[in-house]
Amino acid sequence: MSELYQALAQGLLIGSTYGLLALGMGLVYGVSGVVNFSHGDFISLGMFMCLALYSAFSLDPYVSALITVPAMTAIGAVVYIFLIRPMVGHQFLMVVQLTLGLSLVLQNGILMIFGGQPARTPSVVESKLFILAMWCCRCRTSSPSWCRSCSPAASTSCCAPPISAARSARCTRTPMRRR
Repeated sequence: MSELYQALAQGLLIGSTYGLLALGMGLVYGVSGVVNFSHGDFISLGMFMCLALYSAFSLDPYVSALITVPAMTAIGAVVYIFLIRPMVGHQFLMVVQLTLGLSLVLQNGILMIFGGQPARTPSVVESKLFILAMWCCRCRTSSPSWCRSCSPAASTSCCAPPISAARSARCTRTPMRRR
């Protein structure tokens, strides 16, 4: 069951990342009228910039975002001013070809600099435990109740563990149900 919760959480996070990418592409097209096929490659460039900052200075990815976001904003502005804006008045297909070419240049540049092996940066947050559900001790006695008969301390805290082996044999860990 925990695999299901993990898969749901991971699917939600990856889906929200794809949603943000699509929102960014839609925003760029709505504002400038340009279909930017290199949008995802700029995001990859920002991620690899965080990897480079971690490798060089051992910065946490969340701290390196304070450097990466302004740098990527400046790079995006320079690309727009010098490459995309001069092409906006021309045919639509020329702008598409320009952004596809820029995408290939970014992909191959990242591949040449960082290589093709997967890489990850450890973060401060990844070592933290996130509890997705509260677990309580439910007793298999004649009068089932939540934790009250398992532990005297459980009257104030529902998630107190059983205190004796006899009580431990009667108890199972089950998700807490809300009434």
